Amino acid sequence: MDYTDEIKVEAYLTTTIDPSFSTQLGIYIGAVSRQMDQQAGITLVTDTATTKRYDGSGQAILTIDPVLGISEVIISDVATTVTAYPANTDVKHELVLASGYFPKGLQNVAVTGYHSRFATTVPDDIAFAATVLVAGIVQGIKEQRQGVKSETVGKYSVTYLDDKQRADFEMAQQIINSYRRIVC
Repeated sequence: MDYTDEIKVEAYLTTTIDPSFSTQLGIYIGAVSRQMDQQAGITLVTDTATTKRYDGSGQAILTIDPVLGISEVIISDVATTVTAYPANTDVKHELVLASGYFPKGLQNVAVTGYHSRFATTVPDDIAFAATVLVAGIVQGIKEQRQGVKSETVGKYSVTYLDDKQRADFEMAQQIINSYRRIVC
């Protein structure tokens, strides 16, 4: 899922992007969105429910990747009712069986839901971060003059002409890092 669009990038840069560049811009937008997910260590936003499989632990509690809106849990080919935790948040990362245990096994627990931090709607801060990063790539292509400041985000170089754009880049990095998944 793309976290920004051409309209937002144009508004940020206060310019109109040539229509002949739209296809390439779409490629940059997709690449930046994927890079943000990679940097955060989690899919930030998705609009598609998917099924992920986990190894049964032999315990009553099973740790899973963050998921929203669990629609189905299947254990050893049998639909099962579980309680998802933490109870006070939308994003769940543990499943608990009221009685019994998740049977030990390879890929024998299937969880269907939105495997991301947010579902269907891109939050404003994530859209802002993506817009700033894509605008930096566009700026780097447009401006090849002295005084331009460049940064690298993943495989891409982003360019900023002034301190405000530089500050926005730093804020974009802070936003992405605030969603970083810590894996123990």
